Amino acid sequence: LEIDYPAYYRLKYKTADLNIKELRKKLIGKKDALVEYMLGDSIVYAFVLTRKKLNVFQIPRPDDLERQIKLMRTGLIRDDRSLYTRYASQLHELLISPLKEAIHKKKHLQIIPDGILGYLPFEALLQKTAEYNSDYASMDYLLRDVTIGYSYSARLMLETLERNRSETSGYFAVAPVFEDADSPVAEPNEFLAAVRSLDSTSVLRGDGRIRPLPATRQETAAVAGIFGKKKKRNTLLVAANASESALQVHDLSTYRYLHFATHGFVNEKEPQLSGLLLGEPDSSLIDNVLYASEVYNMDLNADLVVLSACETGLGKVVAGEGVIVLTRGFLYAGAKNLAVSLWQVSDLSTAKLMTDFFQRVAKGKKLSDSLRKAKLRLLESENYASPYYWSPFILIGK
Repeated sequence: LEIDYPAYYRLKYKTADLNIKELRKKLIGKKDALVEYMLGDSIVYAFVLTRKKLNVFQIPRPDDLERQIKLMRTGLIRDDRSLYTRYASQLHELLISPLKEAIHKKKHLQIIPDGILGYLPFEALLQKTAEYNSDYASMDYLLRDVTIGYSYSARLMLETLERNRSETSGYFAVAPVFEDADSPVAEPNEFLAAVRSLDSTSVLRGDGRIRPLPATRQETAAVAGIFGKKKKRNTLLVAANASESALQVHDLSTYRYLHFATHGFVNEKEPQLSGLLLGEPDSSLIDNVLYASEVYNMDLNADLVVLSACETGLGKVVAGEGVIVLTRGFLYAGAKNLAVSLWQVSDLSTAKLMTDFFQRVAKGKKLSDSLRKAKLRLLESENYASPYYWSPFILIGK
């Protein structure tokens, strides 16, 4: 295994200790802090590594921590301001306030969550308790003060950074759109069974047809236009052309940016059966789903993979492993950074966010800074100030 499949061997068996000096040198700038959480039965441990210090904090773990996180998410998703503001403030007080001295004046936080914390968008935590009837645009989000990136482990960050990479360029996008409501999903189809079992109404309509995503056509076209103006190559697989067989024809390892604008779904019981829905299959041997288990066999070399789909950052929580899902597969396949979502998202607000994000990326701006500024711009907009729209997308990477 070590000889024939070195990447798999490293993933499963390499457990040697990390060198703190090496981490500081390669991962942590003067204004950075690496924050890793570990959930114990009665204690939340927080390790804060900066250029000069390693601080360890022991925070009493509330019995209802999981409930607090779920209620904050519920408040966000259902636009219940009272619920959201209460628990967003409470969780900031629990997870961030004890670290204030260690992260003082830091502009970038690299967060490694543990367990249920992987479902939490730290950017949306409230630094000051807000009135339940306050305007979303006026609230004091953690997003306002720091840029946040996420990782699964410091080791994975280091290995991703050190991976030998060939030269890449250009933009590749997949957007099935699903505008043809008369086109049924191919049968028999594992996707339908998986989605129905998860009661994912964001993917299927009441009649069992796939919900269309019209804004994804404009989203990918706009981003392609951005790269086109800079005379960078771009490839779009849109509507009927966004099939799995069409995807297999292209050498994705040569592209710098990959963008999947489609429906995603999570199977928490069997994470390898989570996936991205692609266009109509043109062969009985190929379905229209890119499963997490298939992603591990892809050959990628991308600086950034954007999964502009619902719940692509979620999955099964495994003790000692965190959230296992699609993102692990893309990192293993060779992606350096990923932008993923933590809940079902609006395709209109997502199109605005992604277009703004890629405009900055195309100019050579840092990924985490670009995503933060795109979120702040959405926060300032008239229709999308709620963190429901801007906080689900997080950057796995730096």
